[in-house]
Amino acid sequence: LLIAVIVVAVRSRSSSCSSVGPSFSGLAGAMSSAALSAHLDAFQAIADAHNGTRAVLFGYNASLAYVEGVLAARAPYLAVSRQPFQVSVPTVTGTPTLSVSVPGLGPLALVYSVDFVEMVFSGYGTAAGPVAVVPGSG
Repeated sequence: LLIAVIVVAVRSRSSSCSSVGPSFSGLAGAMSSAALSAHLDAFQAIADAHNGTRAVLFGYNASLAYVEGVLAARAPYLAVSRQPFQVSVPTVTGTPTLSVSVPGLGPLALVYSVDFVEMVFSGYGTAAGPVAVVPGSG
């Protein structure tokens, strides 16, 4: 939302209505911690309603609608429009498997969602080979 406030200042400064909108020198004074907290609370409420996130697959559209609404309220100073873009989102098909072989114990089959999960927005594919501990990596 800070970006939106800056956009408003840039737009109003370059237009003939500059006396109506905030100036660059007044931008810091136009922002209050209470207003910022209100926007952060709104984004948190959106995340809470969408599996704890505002990522592309979940709360993105709700976040977009919120920002559009806030910006549209300043309609005399700027025009709000969407620019669509493509996002590639890998999905898990089937149940992933992971097994490790521990010297002295043999192979161990790990359980998906108990012992491991995929990283969100990570790549996909198969991998096989030894795993080594890297000294000093924790």
